[in-house]
Amino acid sequence: MSHIRKKGAYYGRDSNRKKEKKQGVRLLLLREDLEKGKNINKEEIKRKFDIDDKTFQRDIDFLRAFYTENINPEIEIKYNKKKKGYIFRK
Repeated sequence: MSHIRKKGAYYGRDSNRKKEKKQGVRLLLLREDLEKGKNINKEEIKRKFDIDDKTFQRDIDFLRAFYTENINPEIEIKYNKKKKGYIFRK
């Protein structure tokens, strides 16, 4: 008995994996920049990764939760008006 796979039958799964991979890379790079003391400018990140406002905000929210729950609850990711971007604040 052979299984016939219709064209595109697994499209949704592959597409989700690609999105998750891109998100993972983006989050790692954002985390690395924050830990180096760099300023995370929303518009630059949106252009660099071709993402929208909501995606950027989800990434920041995820990193905030990650640090609070797993690293150090005293570390905050805050918006700095002078630098016009997000930074670590301890």
